[in-house]
Amino acid sequence: FFFNCTFLSCLPQPKTYIATDIRDDILRPTDPESASGSVMRKFKAMPNSKLVKANVNIEHNGVSVTDCALLCLQENTFQCETFDYQFSLGTCRLSSVYPKQTSAGVGINVYTILYSSEYTKYEAVLVPSQADKTVSNTTSTEDCAKLCTETADFRCEAFEICSNAKTCSLHKTHIFSGASNITGDANSNTVRRPDCIHYSRDHLYDYIRRDHKRITGHDEAQVEVADVSRCAYLCASGEVLPMCSSFEATQLQEGNTKCVFSTADPTNTAMKVPLEDTLPWALYTRANSLPIVNPTAHQGSGKHGSSTEKPDTNYCSEKSKGSNSETSIRIGIAFGTLVLGVLLGAVIMLVGQRIISRRYHNTEDLHGLSTWKR
Repeated sequence: FFFNCTFLSCLPQPKTYIATDIRDDILRPTDPESASGSVMRKFKAMPNSKLVKANVNIEHNGVSVTDCALLCLQENTFQCETFDYQFSLGTCRLSSVYPKQTSAGVGINVYTILYSSEYTKYEAVLVPSQADKTVSNTTSTEDCAKLCTETADFRCEAFEICSNAKTCSLHKTHIFSGASNITGDANSNTVRRPDCIHYSRDHLYDYIRRDHKRITGHDEAQVEVADVSRCAYLCASGEVLPMCSSFEATQLQEGNTKCVFSTADPTNTAMKVPLEDTLPWALYTRANSLPIVNPTAHQGSGKHGSSTEKPDTNYCSEKSKGSNSETSIRIGIAFGTLVLGVLLGAVIMLVGQRIISRRYHNTEDLHGLSTWKR
């Protein structure tokens, strides 16, 4: 509030301040919530533990826990599997080793990538068709999910774990493939198996949601489905519209979801795709990349790898622009001072000459007057 005062009274008046920037690197002494935010949901937290120093690849200082998670996901010099984070100092340490052994650490959490977070779980379901790849002696959900995510042989859309057989089966085919769009039933070829669990990729992780937005025009295909996850799958697979880049979704009165597919990509600035505000719709665009994180400190440590700090070119260019601006200001001030000094000197000289001239004329007048009186 600020006060609006008159002669008789002062009344408080509300005032709105507009933020010029948003910071997400505020350090906190304790963990606010381990699973908060879409990025942190990709990790499993182990509270009050820390990595063994020999397993640390890179250390960053002065970053938030979310930025630490992004740095792990963005790391391209090694496969980041784990990081630990000290909340009081903002210390972030990345590791390429899945932590089978950790040390106790107060105010420090260890986070491991949760590969299964990108898949939808179907209990007691099995796709009896031939698996495209089978790995024996695997009962860990995370190990099987990692195999499906990272396999280079084909695009893995689903996997299954059967406890009795101790196998991990990878599939090219999604459980939605061939399913009814409206009812949402899984592939009709699936069978029930109490000892098996089926996981199919949740393609909603491939998209970013923008509420109350639609693309103006570009309604190239549309369909009614059971839920928005089905929309994401249809766009990602291209079954309804080849080269699908985005889709819009709204819930109908009967409970189904209407999807509108488009090859237009609003995130591509070169395309200049117009958007419009509309209340019941949501726009989904592909999440092509994660936000870039620039840590305040970046140093290598540990025996598994090292990293050299890269100069922040944006900062250098901004600093150069700032220096040029300051130099121009100083030159302007100096020139203005010089002109002012010249003018002031001229005025002083003029005033001085007038005073001297007046004194001289007054002396002559007095001398003439005294002579005349005589």
